[in-house]
Amino acid sequence: MERAIPLRPNDRNSTFEDAWVSNETIVSRPEDNGFTYLRPVSKNGASSTKKPVTIPVENLRLFVPSNDLGLYQGIVDLNRFPDLCRAKKYALASLFLNTKPDSARFRVGHLAAVIRSIYVWCLRQGLYSLTDFSHEHAQRLRSECIATGSMLALGGYADAVRGLLRAALQDVEFAQSLVPNPVNRKIDWPLARNVMGDGVNVNSVTAKAKELLVRCARSEISDSERKDLVKTIDEIHVYRQEPLSENTLRRHLENINWLARLPDEAKGLRFRPFESPNKLASTIGRVSRKTKDITIEQSVEIIEYVISMVFTVAPKIIAALEANSVSRQAYDQMSDQSRAKLLRDVVLQVESLPYGIKLLETATATQSIAAREVTLHTLYLAALECIFMLVQICNGRRKNEIRGERGIEAGLYRGCVQTIDDDLNGFELDVYILKYNTGWRSLPANRLVHDATKIAEQLQSAYFGLSGMKPEDFGLEYGSRRASLSIIASSFMGDVRNQKTTLFRHDRITGFMESCLPTCDADILSKTHVYRRLFSNLYYHRFEDSRLIALMQQLQHLDLEQTRHYISKDAHWTQADKRVSKHRPAELKIDDASSFDYHKHHIERIFDGKPVGGGYALLVATLTKRLLKTAEFAGYSQKEKARIVAEKQASRGFSPDPKGHGICWVGSSRHTRKAAHCFNSETGNTEKSDASPSICHGCINFLSTPGHLEYQTGLLKELESEAANFGLPDSIRQQQKQHYDDLREVIWFEQESFGSNDAAIAKKIGDMVAAGENDQD
Repeated sequence: MERAIPLRPNDRNSTFEDAWVSNETIVSRPEDNGFTYLRPVSKNGASSTKKPVTIPVENLRLFVPSNDLGLYQGIVDLNRFPDLCRAKKYALASLFLNTKPDSARFRVGHLAAVIRSIYVWCLRQGLYSLTDFSHEHAQRLRSECIATGSMLALGGYADAVRGLLRAALQDVEFAQSLVPNPVNRKIDWPLARNVMGDGVNVNSVTAKAKELLVRCARSEISDSERKDLVKTIDEIHVYRQEPLSENTLRRHLENINWLARLPDEAKGLRFRPFESPNKLASTIGRVSRKTKDITIEQSVEIIEYVISMVFTVAPKIIAALEANSVSRQAYDQMSDQSRAKLLRDVVLQVESLPYGIKLLETATATQSIAAREVTLHTLYLAALECIFMLVQICNGRRKNEIRGERGIEAGLYRGCVQTIDDDLNGFELDVYILKYNTGWRSLPANRLVHDATKIAEQLQSAYFGLSGMKPEDFGLEYGSRRASLSIIASSFMGDVRNQKTTLFRHDRITGFMESCLPTCDADILSKTHVYRRLFSNLYYHRFEDSRLIALMQQLQHLDLEQTRHYISKDAHWTQADKRVSKHRPAELKIDDASSFDYHKHHIERIFDGKPVGGGYALLVATLTKRLLKTAEFAGYSQKEKARIVAEKQASRGFSPDPKGHGICWVGSSRHTRKAAHCFNSETGNTEKSDASPSICHGCINFLSTPGHLEYQTGLLKELESEAANFGLPDSIRQQQKQHYDDLREVIWFEQESFGSNDAAIAKKIGDMVAAGENDQD
């Protein structure tokens, strides 16, 4: 049956039925009044019936796999088009519905693949706004879909397999139809394709998945196990965190180059969590307590400067250098006067520079940074620095991941950006994640990163080519191909081959940036981590309901808690998240229900084997080990165990923060072999005011401070006084002794797990523990 859909761009609240009233666009109507799948509903233990469940368009984003998001979050969601009414969204997706009504278990993953396929098809047709989607486009889209016979033309096999497993788990009759003869374990693949989609390769179903299907058909799965499996499949579907594979990258969608348009849209940006669109966030650029805030105006000004230097100034330098390049032999035979003339010829060809930049004709001329009068070498460094900044702003990379670090093969190199799909602007950046020593990773990148790195390669080749040199002559000698192709900066004037090659330093041209951007504070320009945070906030708040886990994957953080520090805390954190510890240990108590739930939640994460940083997990493990000696504790559920451990922690007046971002010096030593910011190596003390990111709820390091031990000692004396006056049992006083024992044991666990640390610090901690125990006597 074919009906018509009105094109009512502003009618976002119109119902599905209200839309089928006019004769403007002919499409197929979705079955069952929307996208549905059949959910089994058990009645008193009898055979289940099937209830059609509609998936609201507003919830589509919840079902898109997280590793299909990344930088592409705003594209896979049809709600990215606010001028598209709900009915038209239904109609567009219905064009890919090839299943029969009696077998239309329209899976969630299936729907995500349909949305991806529709959008990619529109992009290939040059339709960058679905409001231009005409009747002819609809007919062509439908005919091409029928011709290919695939609703998953863009991939999504893993989603299809999960959908098949979910259907089999929820419907025993379907599972038995799928495996009619459980003895020979043969699966009815034609029936399976009705659920997964015709384009899915049967080889996508792994042996483990086949085994689960056979168990479903044999009714070997209990109701509780069935429920847990369905829950697991759903959680994996929404929250899976596995690294991006090459096949997944090849299925990624068009990456909108929002950054290139940002200066023109500054006034119209909608940063959902903030009341005022004129301020990005109070902590967007904060990398320490002394770093000042960065506003949206400053962000746009920095971006405009970077784009101008990369795509305007750098090409002019390249053209002038290439036009005057000479052979190496000819350059060696030149006199100093001839080389100076060669430089003047290059400078004269670089004209009409922005920001009033003036090039000096000689390399030895006195520069005036404030007046923006610089040599060609300084301008070259400034352009290269802006390329590095652009990669940070566009991709969220750390400083040493793009600039490298002495003695380590890290940083951008020639050929570090690979093209996945040029038509769809799909690229990947090969980058070394140095912080966690995870090695080289391929992360999604946009066309701006691709173009900027290509310009860096051309700029370096042209720069060295003026003297007949090649960049390979100055490659870093670390014994790897990437190191030999590193993008570095070095002066070509004089006998460059005898000069020591140095890695580029960000602060060498900070003054030049200040002269070009007078409204930007020097603290902002000199902190490279600002641009990583700028990327995080612009990406996360650019689209409605962006997924934090996608940002975590792009930033290569260990867990979501770490990523939370990069976005607005006021808008996204719970009341427990906002709890800021003071310097006095007594104020570390968990004094409200929300804080306690927050604390208990992370203990549950530890019990479930999920990653939690710092010494927090070891502290919980120690308490759990001690509590497990009691028979009643061993019989509790995970949630009840978490509650008991949380209460034990709360009784200490101590609420450790389970994140691993420079909070615990022992955890930091595991990766960097140096103390974190919260540890003062000169005094040997922990100073919470110097903690990064300036919020410390107490970590294993703070447990070892004199302040905490003094608090515990004072509490013990207070309890002894109460026991004498009010007859409290001795068991309460003995509890403090257990606290000290726990502390000593946790420190031992830290040293065993993370290896040897600073002997002096370890001795100091041991002395603190001993002093605390002596105070009890």
